[in-house]
Amino acid sequence: MLKTAGWLLPAIVALVGCSSSGARHGQTLSQALTAIGHDKALAGASSGVMVRDADSGNLLYQAHADRRLVPASNMKMFTSLAAFDILGADYRFATRLLTTGKQRGDTLLGDLYLQGSGDPTLHPDDLDTFAAALAQRGIRHIQGRILLDTSAFDKTPFGAGWSWDDEPFAFAAPISALNYAFTPGGDINVVRVDVRPGARAGAPGRASFYPANDSVTLVNRTTTGGDTALTLERRPGSNRIVVSGTIAAQAETSSRLTTVDQPAFVVGALLQNALRAHGITLRGGIEEAVTPASAQLLAEKTSPSLSRLIVTFLKVSNNGYGEILTKAMGRKTQGKGDWASGLRAISHFVQNQGIEAGTYRQVDGSGCRA
Repeated sequence: MLKTAGWLLPAIVALVGCSSSGARHGQTLSQALTAIGHDKALAGASSGVMVRDADSGNLLYQAHADRRLVPASNMKMFTSLAAFDILGADYRFATRLLTTGKQRGDTLLGDLYLQGSGDPTLHPDDLDTFAAALAQRGIRHIQGRILLDTSAFDKTPFGAGWSWDDEPFAFAAPISALNYAFTPGGDINVVRVDVRPGARAGAPGRASFYPANDSVTLVNRTTTGGDTALTLERRPGSNRIVVSGTIAAQAETSSRLTTVDQPAFVVGALLQNALRAHGITLRGGIEEAVTPASAQLLAEKTSPSLSRLIVTFLKVSNNGYGEILTKAMGRKTQGKGDWASGLRAISHFVQNQGIEAGTYRQVDGSGCRA
């Protein structure tokens, strides 16, 4: 749907709800909707409308109802309905901390495995809870590495055909089997860059980012000036973020979100920071590996149920949730956490609802490719 015509659907709902007869201010429902369609605000736009009675299913109005249009975020309806059918309303993502090592006194002799399944709600605080659980066991030293297990999903971070210049923006964040989120809208795999004015005009601005971690580098090229005009740059394939421009001397903190590259390694770095905060030393680095079947569970975090996740997915129109759910459906139905398998699962569900395959086209789980 065109953003400039975002008032069209509420207008239709208001008109239909005014009276059962469809009459409003001397106009029939058909006349009123036809007038909306001819509004000059829609000049040059393409639209298709069909209105049915919610109880009887009777057709009340239609205009160009068979015209094919870019669905954009309306595609989330297919994904969400399929997820309820395939995964179930009580489905939850799990993130687990495991080890194959043995504890000797205050030392864990072995590696830590951080195993993800795509949870879009994993918060930095959850990783702190993992570190606290190790501290409660009396662990102060880990003679091993943090090994990231992202095998639940494939390694493709973006949907097919996504625009490369959208990559820095939160709505097009990369996805992984290990994600993290901290914003009210559930934006995944982003950092918030905060810039405050310096002590005086001409002084460097003060820049920081959250959540702080060793995987991301922030380069501060800001200056305290008369106006606020800031830019962020993160090149594809890099976690080096350059913030430049001016911040007004009397300005409040200016905050912006930007995505990260290889989010699983950022999650690993957040866990490493949490271990450090709890006084636990780590001898090795952060690498990737598949968790052995013999690994023992140390801590676990589960997401809210799908019935709650769907609220963020649809109400906030969170694209990341759609892509994660798509891969999760592929993994459940075909044992492959990738877009191709997930889209086949959604397509099978949609066709079972009586919608013919040739009447629509879906290339991702969110409608981000539009």
